[in-house]
Amino acid sequence: MADDRVKSQIVEVLSECRLLDAERREKTYWRRDGSCLAPGFYVVSEPAGAAAGKFYEDSLFRGPYDKRESAEAALRK
Repeated sequence: MADDRVKSQIVEVLSECRLLDAERREKTYWRRDGSCLAPGFYVVSEPAGAAAGKFYEDSLFRGPYDKRESAEAALRK
C-alpha cells in the first residue's frame, strides 16, 4: 500500500544550499529555480513518494521564520 501522505519537518537553513534537518544533521538542498534560501527556519513538505530528507527540487519550503517556535506553530496549522 502506497503512503500518500505529505511528510513535513522543520529545518534550519544555515547558508547557501546547506541546512540542518529535524535530526540536526547538516545536508545540502537544491531548488528547481537554482536559487538559495535566506537563513532561518522553514517548514519543508515533501510530496508523497519522495525520499524523506533528500530536499530535492520538489520539496516545498515555507518560511523563513526567525524562531523555531514560529515554524512549529506554522507546522501545526
